[in-house]
Amino acid sequence: MDLSASIRNKLGHNYHELTDLEKLYYRLVIRPTLSADHRFFFEGALDIIGQMYLAERQALFNAIIQFKPRRCFEVGTFTGGGSTFFLASAFEKIGAGKVITLEPHPALFSLATAAYRTYLPHLLDHVEFIKGGDVEAFVPHIDPAEGVDAFFLDGAENADQTLAQYRFFQPHLHSGTVMMAHDWDTDKMASVRPRVESDPQWETLLALDPPYSVGLVVLRRR
Repeated sequence: MDLSASIRNKLGHNYHELTDLEKLYYRLVIRPTLSADHRFFFEGALDIIGQMYLAERQALFNAIIQFKPRRCFEVGTFTGGGSTFFLASAFEKIGAGKVITLEPHPALFSLATAAYRTYLPHLLDHVEFIKGGDVEAFVPHIDPAEGVDAFFLDGAENADQTLAQYRFFQPHLHSGTVMMAHDWDTDKMASVRPRVESDPQWETLLALDPPYSVGLVVLRRR
């Protein structure tokens, strides 16, 4: 496969999956042919390694733009260059709100916070990083009177842990709450998915499957 074809086969994934040679060719040859939107969702934050496919990034970004939650609680920051970046960027675009993102691993938490201070200071008004072992760390950030407007489940590949995270949010749900979940087709969601799909209060707005995603859903509480 030639270099151009190899890169174009990855344009539905993300920039950080390219080899060093492919990145150079992309910047010189491919990038000028892409729309601004395609570049934004494909590249993300160039200086911060980011995961997730292009369509997944668009789905998260568009959910915030459409429903304008005051806060979105994210389980799983990783480096901050994937979902965190696109959620925060959406809040920046609408000019209000923030993603409150939880990362249990100290090294990743430090990496993400340092990267934002260095490379993305313009987003710091729209993201709050929490270092914690579990979702109980969100408690001080939830107003009991307001509940949770939006949350994103993308923690470890552990079905029991993911179920516990979902159950944490349940008492805070209200009509209009947006739920987003990554790895919908994997064992991570094996305990959550049947509960959500059998609950008539959840309306599925978007469901992404391979080859555009490893499984991502956007739902809204009726």
